[in-house]
Amino acid sequence: MTIWTVQGLYGAQFQVEGGGSTLWPGAQFKVDPAWDYSTSRRTFVFTDDDTSLSGDSNFMADEYGNDSTQSVAVYDASGALLYSGRVYVEWSSTFTDPSGAVVHMFTLEIGGTIIGEVTTSPLTPGVTYHVSGVNDGMSGADVSSGPLYSALASMTFDPDLVNVIQGGAYNDSIAAGAGNDTIATEGGADTIDGGAGNDSITFGTGGDCVHGGLGDDYIDDYVGTTGYVWNDTLFGDAGNDTIWAGSGNDLVDGGADNDSILGEDGNDTLLGGTGADTIQGCAGDDSLDGGAGVDMLLGGAGQDTLHGCDGADLLAGNGGNDLIYGEADADRIYFETDWGRDTVFGGATTTAGGVDYDVLDFSYDTLGGVLVTFTGSEDGTATQGANSVSFDNIEGIYGSNLADTVNAAADASGLTIDGAGGDDSLIGGSGADVLSGGSGDDTLSGGAGADTIVMADGAGNDFITDFNLSLNGGLTADQLDVTELHDGSDSPVTVRDVTVTDDGLGNARLTFPDGTSVTLVGIAPATVQAPGMLHAMGVPCLVAGSRVATPRGPVPVEALRPGDLVTVRDGPPLPVLWIGTRRVGAAQLAADPQLRPVEIGAGRLGNAAPVRLSALHGIAVPGGFLARAGHLAATGWGGARVRLGRSRARGGVLYLHLLLPRHALLSVEGLWVESFWPGPIGIAALDLAAKATLIRALPALAGVVWAGEPVQKAYGPPAGKFLRRCQIDRALCANWSHISRDLTHSDGFVTEAAATRTAFTGKGNRG
Repeated sequence: MTIWTVQGLYGAQFQVEGGGSTLWPGAQFKVDPAWDYSTSRRTFVFTDDDTSLSGDSNFMADEYGNDSTQSVAVYDASGALLYSGRVYVEWSSTFTDPSGAVVHMFTLEIGGTIIGEVTTSPLTPGVTYHVSGVNDGMSGADVSSGPLYSALASMTFDPDLVNVIQGGAYNDSIAAGAGNDTIATEGGADTIDGGAGNDSITFGTGGDCVHGGLGDDYIDDYVGTTGYVWNDTLFGDAGNDTIWAGSGNDLVDGGADNDSILGEDGNDTLLGGTGADTIQGCAGDDSLDGGAGVDMLLGGAGQDTLHGCDGADLLAGNGGNDLIYGEADADRIYFETDWGRDTVFGGATTTAGGVDYDVLDFSYDTLGGVLVTFTGSEDGTATQGANSVSFDNIEGIYGSNLADTVNAAADASGLTIDGAGGDDSLIGGSGADVLSGGSGDDTLSGGAGADTIVMADGAGNDFITDFNLSLNGGLTADQLDVTELHDGSDSPVTVRDVTVTDDGLGNARLTFPDGTSVTLVGIAPATVQAPGMLHAMGVPCLVAGSRVATPRGPVPVEALRPGDLVTVRDGPPLPVLWIGTRRVGAAQLAADPQLRPVEIGAGRLGNAAPVRLSALHGIAVPGGFLARAGHLAATGWGGARVRLGRSRARGGVLYLHLLLPRHALLSVEGLWVESFWPGPIGIAALDLAAKATLIRALPALAGVVWAGEPVQKAYGPPAGKFLRRCQIDRALCANWSHISRDLTHSDGFVTEAAATRTAFTGKGNRG
């Protein structure tokens, strides 16, 4: 006697379309998509003295077969015995699998009781099979000679392994489970679930529903389905998925993580979900929704609707008359050649750490210059030939490489306008605008407000028609940002690199080493000849060389790095979030005394060694107040003196800014001084690169930097109240020095009543 073991299944695990449980010619059925070898298998252990499984010669009659020696023991997946006894084939069914192979399935019985099925090829759960023939035993001889035992195949499907699953031409329902699966279906309305793992799913015609499941999935329509139009529903679920929707009006949801979605033909609804998604509508009137995250949305042909949602998104309607919503945070809307007639709503809301800074970008337009006209604050229109866009809540314009005209005179919010290439005309409004002509010979007018004009290498020969030189707190009302200008050795330009001449009409022309120039219309050259006028800036910061108290001991300020802990007066140590630097050259120090550091002598305010600070830096003084270093020196008190005068200003000075999670007092050589306060004066002293790194270090400051939001709302209160210059005299400084000698370096404050005269009880002043 020989033993054969085969893994099979049983009738309750079949799903017959149209209901019922009987398989007749023309019927369609599938194995339960949830079938799992580990829990669903039925094990048949055959014992026989020959090599074939004989059939019953009478339909549903007991033991009419011609083989009395064959028997079987049947076990479930747990190993429990279900049946045993003499076994026969009761009937068989014939069908074709998706590969084209003919499959026979044999239904077994013991004593007239159906005990299960075995097949000549494994069946794939969820795949629909079409029955082509049934041998039912009604004629007696139909199944009397059964299959060879060696021809039987075991069911081994385990959804948690790596599977290759081929669907057929009918309505399949496939659940692949865990593992990196490869799934392909053809015709029929299929339901596919890739499960966990990085799956590759190819769906066919018929209008399918696909779930990629967990993992980085690739979902695409069946190659060769051109000409077929089906409306599919596709879900990437979690993971970085790539989804091609194919023809038809499809619904695609990328789900969590960073997805790439292409709608292709049809009027599609494409949802990015959370994560940094790339969504392209292609042909048709599509609806694109980026969801949360930094997304890229491209509409394609047709009249598309784009929603950036949360995050700093990139959006482009491309062809057609599109409706574009940037929504929350800093979005950038691009316009290509022949963009159509679009409507753009930039949005005015922000997420935590975000900033409302939406930009229209025309850099891909090549047909002609763009005319942008603001009709109110952040609202207006832009046209180029037959193309137009009406916009709302837009804070920035980036022009084309042709001659653009931007007129923002009606705006009062403060815009950022970059002309890019070409000879542009840029007009700001009444707010604090940032204007950059880019390359080409541009004409710039900032309008009212404290404006910044950005210059860069290769910017051409620009004209500024209304540059405001009025001084306010040591700064001119309008500012030139020359961060991106360099001298012949690729170092940032200084006052020594600027040549001031007359343009022949009495206007001052400033020429930089690479030939870039800017002409200040209406301003005589003599007015800006002095280096101090070109560098009228005051920045609170520390001087390199001073040692800052940390939990590991005093550390030179220039040796600190972001993440290092520093000792603060009013709490546990705080990490350094950001370090900014600014080098002031010898020529600048010689020309402008306001830029020279102030030295607090050793022992004068409790400090063990001399400390050099900028003139505007805040120092803790007895009584709970802060006083500016420059104000102390201005009293004539010998403990604070301006250093690096004309005779010694040879090497320049390096100032550093230390930003903490909140404004606090640091111990520098035992002197309590303020950390960097990101107020208007401090921000104005930073170049664009420094501002960008500052925001990366503390995103909550984005609104302060770009939109002028109140610093206390985003950053918290200052570490103390500032005394006005008129409240400080030489005698008071001497009194503070006497008190400080009696204090420890761990607490530089005493009570206000003990240390302050009644004349100095007024409010402090941050500026």
